[in-house]
Amino acid sequence: MSGSCALNLCGIACGRLDLFYEVGFGGPWDVAGGAVIVTEAGGSVYDPSGKDFDITSQRVAASNPLLKDAFVTALLESE
Repeated sequence: MSGSCALNLCGIACGRLDLFYEVGFGGPWDVAGGAVIVTEAGGSVYDPSGKDFDITSQRVAASNPLLKDAFVTALLESE
């Protein structure tokens, strides 16, 4: 983890990280570029609750498409 939301998203895109999520990042500028890079690399960017990604919500999760359902299920069960 780099301490930067955008760089962590780039870690997903290049395969260095399998899963990343963050709640309460600074704003859309902290995530916009990284979200585009993940999407272009074939990854999934979504809200940690499993909903579609909303750039203004300050909640983001990203992974390969196969991990999305398992992550969302595990996160919701832990709450």
